[in-house]
Amino acid sequence: MLNGIFVVIVLFSILMAAFTGRMEMLSNAVLESARSAVTLALGLIGVMAFFLGLMRVAADGGLLRIMARAVHPVMRFLFPAIPKDHPAMSAMILNITSNLLGLGNAATPFGLKAMMNWTGSTTKRAPQPTPWCFSWLSTPPAWRCCRWVSSA
Repeated sequence: MLNGIFVVIVLFSILMAAFTGRMEMLSNAVLESARSAVTLALGLIGVMAFFLGLMRVAADGGLLRIMARAVHPVMRFLFPAIPKDHPAMSAMILNITSNLLGLGNAATPFGLKAMMNWTGSTTKRAPQPTPWCFSWLSTPPAWRCCRWVSSA
């Protein structure tokens, strides 16, 4: 659906540029956008590699394990339906601790892994909150909001 909408928008912009005689402007805009997209992607790859390496050092050094122990009771309270030793719970704890350390880019793979492991992880002892509750908790805007509320 979205692919179709995107194709329609691109074709419409090409047709409008052709009818108004602005094909050169369209070509320059496309090339400039491609250049800035590549620059952004390369910059994000560097930052992501740095923070993932930093998280690996923190994990090997034991910092993540210490923070995970502190966050675990809260996560068990928020998500009681997920078994304690399930991979989704560990990925969620790593995601939250990464966000607490301010490593949002490094937290993203843990959040994705938690969402992938989420299915089939519930037991019958408690109702399960939706995975969207975790995805809201694990996004940087939610943390910014919490920081704003706590600083006010």
